[in-house]
Amino acid sequence: MDFHALLRNFCESVEQKDGHRLASLFTEDGVYHDVFYGAFEGRGRIARMIPDCFYKTAIDFRWDMHDPVCNGQTLYARYTFSYRSLLPEARGGRYTVYLYSHLRAPAGHPYSRRRDNRLISVVPTQPPWNHACDA
Repeated sequence: MDFHALLRNFCESVEQKDGHRLASLFTEDGVYHDVFYGAFEGRGRIARMIPDCFYKTAIDFRWDMHDPVCNGQTLYARYTFSYRSLLPEARGGRYTVYLYSHLRAPAGHPYSRRRDNRLISVVPTQPPWNHACDA
């Protein structure tokens, strides 16, 4: 899978509330580092993160990747995601978050399934509350 297809698949997985599809982009021991909820290790936890965390307090996700660069093992992309909050204090508002993503594959396997999503930049827009997730 080329890296543009990988990123498109990644975004569509979240937007379509398909945790299993997102998890399939990772190796069994892959780790998804989420800026709001922390690290999710393994496909099972990554798959549950989507319905149990993301969609527990938000709907109508939109993800867009911008200016991706890849050397065959490491991929960087600037991205934005937005959602409509279900939390009472948000009153149904839409929030947009601006981040950078760093995805890695094991040496010698440029498009293997190991991917680590890590926050690289400061999030300039973030809701003033923090909720735990037990996925």
